[in-house]
Amino acid sequence: MRANAFAYIHGHSVGGTNPSLLEAISSKNVVLAYDVPYNREVLGEYGFYYKDEKELSKLINFMEKEFNKADREKIFNYYNKILKEKYNWDIVIKKYESLLHP
Repeated sequence: MRANAFAYIHGHSVGGTNPSLLEAISSKNVVLAYDVPYNREVLGEYGFYYKDEKELSKLINFMEKEFNKADREKIFNYYNKILKEKYNWDIVIKKYESLLHP
């Protein structure tokens, strides 16, 4: 379902790194995320953030009218990079092991 989506709207406002957010970026969706530290930590400068329905509406209009293929490609390159460098099982396991066995 996500593979052919125009964008993914991530409305989670509590918790840590959300699996659905990682699934969305691995599906090559541009993410419109609720503006909280957890989402910013994952998406960095390549996320589009909103605090309320009005800001979300503006983001959707921007995406429809002004967002282009080059912008998408830049974002997808970043998403691929963070998935490889931060959010893959080998790295997650190593980090847990270093916490448990310093």
